[in-house]
Amino acid sequence: MTAAGAVAGRESRHNHVAYAALWFERPPFFGVGVLDVEVSPRVPGSFAIADDARAFCSEVFRWYSSKHRHSEIAKLTTEMIHYQRDGAVLEQQFEVLAEAFQQHPERFVLGVPRVKELSSEV
Repeated sequence: MTAAGAVAGRESRHNHVAYAALWFERPPFFGVGVLDVEVSPRVPGSFAIADDARAFCSEVFRWYSSKHRHSEIAKLTTEMIHYQRDGAVLEQQFEVLAEAFQQHPERFVLGVPRVKELSSEV
């Protein structure tokens, strides 16, 4: 069964990972690259049964939503943005960076550190 078949709830005659492997190897947009592949869970070569594929997809989707921090969205997770915790997290990042700058300004050669702002567009 392929990962795509598992997600769609269908069986497949082929015993290889289709969608999941393609998704991790060839991201849908340019902003995602080799780093995502390196830090993501490994994509297995095949799944023996549909339950294995579903378990794998569940793990990958949970990791991607709750653990993976995206550089293009201010090192936040998609879960933080979805549940509107991004403002609190960015404020906390700012406070930590400001305190670090006060204690060790020599470490910040570019001056006062700034927290990346989120774009209003997706």
